[in-house]
Amino acid sequence: MNTLASDSSAPGGAVRKDRARVGTMAVAVASFALCGVTGVVMFLHRRGPLVDELHTWSGIALLVGMVLHLIRHRRSLAQYLRHWVVWAPLAVALFLSGVVLAVTNTRGHGPQVAGPTAQHNDEH
Repeated sequence: MNTLASDSSAPGGAVRKDRARVGTMAVAVASFALCGVTGVVMFLHRRGPLVDELHTWSGIALLVGMVLHLIRHRRSLAQYLRHWVVWAPLAVALFLSGVVLAVTNTRGHGPQVAGPTAQHNDEH
């Protein structure tokens, strides 16, 4: 059954809610796909200004969608979080996020790693 079909018995608010739900889902799927594709492109060292911008903004859109989703389903989430088995993966994810943030250079992109530097000796 199509929830977006115009139904004379359905109140107008229900149809608008369904359209909003479908719209937000479309934005979430598109931002997820775009962020994933640009992430793979970046992983393959095919970076460029456009790829960086698309990856950044699609990631932000994905984050906003996640926050809106968590707000919308906060009651179910609260019940789910009552179970102890949920906390272990959350703790690991938070720990790993902290490690990534700790080793990330705040002035540029990527981790702070020591690499070979090209030094040219002009004296022959």
